[in-house]
Amino acid sequence: MSDWKTAQTGLTVQRTIALLKNLLDSRGITVFGVYDHAANAREAGLSLDDEVVIVFGSPKVGTALMQDNPDVGYELPLRILVRDDNGVTRVVYREPESLIEAYGLSDSRAQVHQISDLLREMAGRVSIT
Repeated sequence: MSDWKTAQTGLTVQRTIALLKNLLDSRGITVFGVYDHAANAREAGLSLDDEVVIVFGSPKVGTALMQDNPDVGYELPLRILVRDDNGVTRVVYREPESLIEAYGLSDSRAQVHQISDLLREMAGRVSIT
């Protein structure tokens, strides 16, 4: 899993999610859904530390990737995980640049780099420095 990136924040899971959603909104990037795995576990009578996935994307950018290779649609929309790790909030995502090799992307490399920059910025905005 060398293409996975993790950042540690000093914020709660809920505060981190709010900050990330605000950043996406300020960039005009659509949040398609927020999936609270811990809440779903509780509804099933189970226990799970806070773990939430934010699903987001830009049809303009995503379409460019899918025009390059339709199979990359499996990876879209993008996701970022915010989770509690024994009292420490972590932000986890897959490095988008790994998609270039995995899907043989050539025409959409600029868009992949743009996505990668966005995710690095998002993680940087909430991480402990």
